[in-house]
Amino acid sequence: MRLYKTIIASAIVMSAASCSSDEPSENIAANIAGTYSGYTVAESRYFNKMIALDQKISITSVSGDIANIKFTSTTWGTFEIPEAKVYADPTGVYTFEGNGKTVMGMPDDTTPIKPDGTTANTYDCTAKGKLSDGKISVAFKMPSVMNGFTIEFFEGTAPATYIISGQYDCTGTGKSNYFTQNFDDQSVTIEAIDDTKIKLVYEGSPYGIFSTEDTEVTYDEKNKIATITGNGEITMGMGTAPEVYPFTLSGTVSDDQKDVEFIFSIPDVMGGLTVTLH
Repeated sequence: MRLYKTIIASAIVMSAASCSSDEPSENIAANIAGTYSGYTVAESRYFNKMIALDQKISITSVSGDIANIKFTSTTWGTFEIPEAKVYADPTGVYTFEGNGKTVMGMPDDTTPIKPDGTTANTYDCTAKGKLSDGKISVAFKMPSVMNGFTIEFFEGTAPATYIISGQYDCTGTGKSNYFTQNFDDQSVTIEAIDDTKIKLVYEGSPYGIFSTEDTEVTYDEKNKIATITGNGEITMGMGTAPEVYPFTLSGTVSDDQKDVEFIFSIPDVMGGLTVTLH
């Protein structure tokens, strides 16, 4: 009988120890709590790498491994993830994930229009994030928005390639050994590929479409100016059958996108053709 009681007592102790091990040994959620400033990169099946600057995310600790996540964006709306689960690994990296709701201004026929002319719907969303090397990143996914919509938040200053992404309306001048030509209503589109490279497309010129891939971008932090260098090919028909000509690209873009210059040089056309846009 004494042996039986001893076995039962041991089982209870082991069970209690097992249950207590399920609880985090420290308040790991408190280690990721705070307000983080950064930028977001949004993607859907309708657009790629849409950038929003000056974004903030707030994380508050609820208990040992539970945190609330709130992201309020003037661009995208409000995202709330209550009771996200937080994990810590031995290397000091924290990961977290959870489900919640977002209120976004994506109108449909069933949503009343507000007095200011906007609409807002509530959608299910998931969030997965990581705190590594002192910086937070969080991905919000909304499967029912635009057939799949993802917004990624990154702490810190956005790379120059993201800052200068967008469409630029310019005026231009074409110069060669034989003429000078001015033209309006030119369009340049810049799309970030990664932190150092962009894709640039120039449409509307009387000579054809200029397009570059893997164009390099460097940033002058002191003067707040991005410098662009690249090359590509353009198909042109100068009174004959169209031919492919190589060109080089150089340019500068201020980080407020107000001061721009793009220079396209085509050495093999008319003794050297240069197109400059501002």
